Amino acid sequence: KQWNTDPEHVNREILQCAVFRFNKDSRYYDEIYQGVPLHGYSVLFDNICKLYKLNVQLHTPFKHEMISKYDMIFYTGCISNSELYGCYTDQLPYIGVNVIVHQQHNKLPAAVVNYPNMYNFTRMTDYSYFNRDWNKDYTYISVEYPYQCPDSKFYPVVDKNIKTVYDTLKKKLPNNVIPCGRLGNYKYMTIGQTIEEAFNLVQKYQKQ
Repeated sequence: KQWNTDPEHVNREILQCAVFRFNKDSRYYDEIYQGVPLHGYSVLFDNICKLYKLNVQLHTPFKHEMISKYDMIFYTGCISNSELYGCYTDQLPYIGVNVIVHQQHNKLPAAVVNYPNMYNFTRMTDYSYFNRDWNKDYTYISVEYPYQCPDSKFYPVVDKNIKTVYDTLKKKLPNNVIPCGRLGNYKYMTIGQTIEEAFNLVQKYQKQ
């Protein structure tokens, strides 16, 4: 349902990210230490930017002329962005997600609940589980609906033919552009895999 195709056509790489449990452990990851930032991700990244005096420019689309201004660019956007190449390129398909958030009094039985089969949405998330100090008589629930839209790029549609298009685009990238993350790698990645990739890239290019 998420990929709008028969399971036989879903890439094995994606299915390997699915967690199947035969016990009462409701966690997604198996790591011993798990959690979310105490004051949320917004505060975490705000503090990082202040500590390292990073210049953040919001609402600034990537333009081709930016490539010549920097020695190195870690690009986390869509790799089929024509601005990377200075000309129109083949576009890669994505599955988008429409997220609707509402308030309700009844909590979900877990932080994240998946809804297969006849539902037209894929999962719900109860954010009260992520705040240990939550003491209100209501919670906020997000509901995710998959859909295909050129402007919504959440999940790459991975198959052999499309992978060939990605490999061709990657070879055409300017030498100082390093693709990163789910969009840059055109690869389904969890938050843990994305953070690990970021640490590895920093260590690699610091040595250089």
